[in-house]
Amino acid sequence: MKNEHDMDLMRLFEERREPAQGEIFVKRVSKRIALMRCTHRAMQILFAGVGVVILAILTPWLMDLTGYITLGSNLLAYGIAAMILSPVGWAIGGGAGLVFFLQTRS
Repeated sequence: MKNEHDMDLMRLFEERREPAQGEIFVKRVSKRIALMRCTHRAMQILFAGVGVVILAILTPWLMDLTGYITLGSNLLAYGIAAMILSPVGWAIGGGAGLVFFLQTRS
């Protein structure tokens, strides 16, 4: 005994295919990965913007600090050069050179 409605019923079920569990899992994981990438990119942009704002606020202070560092290093260089060229500098340099020479010979 064969029912004619069975073929129609089978055709309707064939047209309405349900996604497999693997496909649902892949879609969920793909959406989660896309959301995490978007969030990560937004955080990078936010941190870069905050960094630029902080640098813009600190620029005058950094410029003054750079000037003081330059002035200090210039004074230090002149002081060291004056000490090296003085008789005390010659004595210290000669003594250090003599110790180094004697250490390398033995």
